[in-house]
Amino acid sequence: MAGVIKKWGYSHLHFSSFNAKIGMVDGTRDSATNQFIDYQGNIVSEEMAKSRSLNVPFQEVSHNKISSVTNLLIRDNQISISLGYQWNHRKEFGETPDTPGLFFHLDTWTYDLRYTRLVAKSLELVGGVSGMTQINRNHGTEYLIPDYDLQDFGGFVYAKKTWERFTLNLGVRYDYRSVKGYPLYLDTLGYPAPSGDTLFQAFSRDFSAFTGSTGMTFRLNKSINFKFNVGRGFRAPNISELSANGLHEGTFRYEIGNPELNPETSLQIDGEIAWDNKFLNMAFNGFYNMINNFIYYRNIDDEKKEVNGVWYPVDALHFDNNIDYVWGDNLSSGVPLPFIPALHLTDQVKWTFKTKKTSAMKNPYIQLELETHFYQGRIDVFETATPGYVLLNCSLGSKLRVQKQLWTWYVSGINLLDTKYYDHLSRLNEVGVYNLGRRITFGLVIPFGVYNRDGDEY
Repeated sequence: MAGVIKKWGYSHLHFSSFNAKIGMVDGTRDSATNQFIDYQGNIVSEEMAKSRSLNVPFQEVSHNKISSVTNLLIRDNQISISLGYQWNHRKEFGETPDTPGLFFHLDTWTYDLRYTRLVAKSLELVGGVSGMTQINRNHGTEYLIPDYDLQDFGGFVYAKKTWERFTLNLGVRYDYRSVKGYPLYLDTLGYPAPSGDTLFQAFSRDFSAFTGSTGMTFRLNKSINFKFNVGRGFRAPNISELSANGLHEGTFRYEIGNPELNPETSLQIDGEIAWDNKFLNMAFNGFYNMINNFIYYRNIDDEKKEVNGVWYPVDALHFDNNIDYVWGDNLSSGVPLPFIPALHLTDQVKWTFKTKKTSAMKNPYIQLELETHFYQGRIDVFETATPGYVLLNCSLGSKLRVQKQLWTWYVSGINLLDTKYYDHLSRLNEVGVYNLGRRITFGLVIPFGVYNRDGDEY
């Protein structure tokens, strides 16, 4: 990143490059032994299964991005301008490690213009436009989605009014999307040709919608706070949902899109009641979301409730408890929605040690956490029920004084008992692959700043 900072604001230029080789699970097993086999049909040995070397199938992803961000300050006004260009190569090797089957080349241009004005100390007005242009081309020997061109455009206005105990916000937005998919014909050998078997049909679709939201916060007193929001949402179907026609290795399924899909629209209501004092913090929040034209099912509702409490019997000891429950139904068929997480409890206990101001350690702590995931048997017809499981996690760390700086060190352990379990939202449970086992992380954070002995930055 390089940039300039002046009284009028700042302007930055960013560049990033991401390159990764990512392994995937094929899931194919030997019919006699039920053990995994590789792409050549050989049984995968225990040594190979535990190896960090990647075998077919795998992906190679190269993503480069260049962008500029400019922020202009003009009295009580602020203008933000963002421009970006990204190019992405995604290769998927499904048959051999030398020749990619799927090979997507995706170019993306983005822009964003935002204007903010403070009419008074208690009134903020924001307006802006944003857009995106995407061009995708296939260069592989296999195909999942067609070549396509996509145009996105949106504009919005937003206002926020603040009183001593009350805050009100209101926003309205317009979005437009245009998608053009190109046809693809294959000859008898499976190569692209001017005519032949139709893999992708040409299509062109336009989507648009007005959306909006309004919300408020209210502080009844020093301990009790309320939040309430109502919003209207919109989501246009993506290119895979509109036009996919091929084997998707990562999902263990053959995907077929529907170019006649309508966009999703939703109405969501959510709220929160929170109470806290010196020793106890409690909150109850939930949302009710009704979605029309859901991509897989139509006319549904989706509920989620979350309750958490934090108890401070003494300053050094914290108890943090959270319960999370989601309920989803397809109103047209009466069948539960797919991929709904199970009832989940998280219980934490944390002890922070008191230290002297001259001590090398500041606020050292140790934390134990218990994750309890219950049995999920409320499933769609193509899903599999998932057993419950319990995970034990632990972490410890501290601030560390090094001359006039405060460094941070920590050790974090997840699933310390190495429990074998399936997360209900993992597609790998269909092929008998457990989620991650025991993992331990060591961290050291060194800030680029100068601090005084009390830990305050100069």
